[in-house]
Amino acid sequence: MTDEPINTNSWVKLYHPTGALVTIPIDLQKGLTFDDGKLLIASVDSLIAAGFSANMPGLEAGELMEEINAVARREGADMTPIIDFYSSNKFLEKKFMHAYMNTPEDIEAFQQATGILLDTLTTYDGQIAIARTDRNAPKYIRQLATPIKVVFKISPKWETWNAGDKTGQEPHKRLLIRYETGSKPASLKKPDEPDKVTEPGVKMYGTRLDGELVTLIVKKMNVKPSAVTPILAKAQYPISFDAALKLVEDSLAGSQ
Repeated sequence: MTDEPINTNSWVKLYHPTGALVTIPIDLQKGLTFDDGKLLIASVDSLIAAGFSANMPGLEAGELMEEINAVARREGADMTPIIDFYSSNKFLEKKFMHAYMNTPEDIEAFQQATGILLDTLTTYDGQIAIARTDRNAPKYIRQLATPIKVVFKISPKWETWNAGDKTGQEPHKRLLIRYETGSKPASLKKPDEPDKVTEPGVKMYGTRLDGELVTLIVKKMNVKPSAVTPILAKAQYPISFDAALKLVEDSLAGSQ
């Protein structure tokens, strides 16, 4: 009988100065030297110089993205609606993040992104989000017709709490920035709302802050997404690319 080899490898995730998250293997018997660390930084520098990006395309520094395929509703102590977002990763049984629907704009953005009217969700009366494995989950968790992506940032308050002794209540970790849908959701048109007539063959974008529309305008105008999204958030939908482009051009020109 031979002894099985002992695994002496470990991994550590550290951030490069550009913000890129780097997974580094470490041999526990040999370790890494200061020079090894400098070489790793230089290697990532070379990758960035060659054209790689520290951020996912379309994201600003510090922004992250997760695909979501289900949502549920709770309410805060003040009756403010809370939306729990569930990851498309089937191994994540608990909610990935949540967001408060504090304003009409928050509710509208959620409804446009998901194609779900907020008031059609059954409110879960628990203080903690219901898990997918809960026997009552089908009553409260609504599957999305088409998965969407949520763009978020890690809360500075949570980072401070996590870096300290973690006393007190854990702060809200992930802060919703915007939605990226990639496609038109189910219609939210009211029964008395007339259909908008468009020219045949003209593609219309029906989702507020549609990811494809934002990307096309960013490339066309060579501007940052952060300059485009606040303008498109106030547009009337559905909207064509030409109309959206003119709206952004006029808005940016007027702000100069």
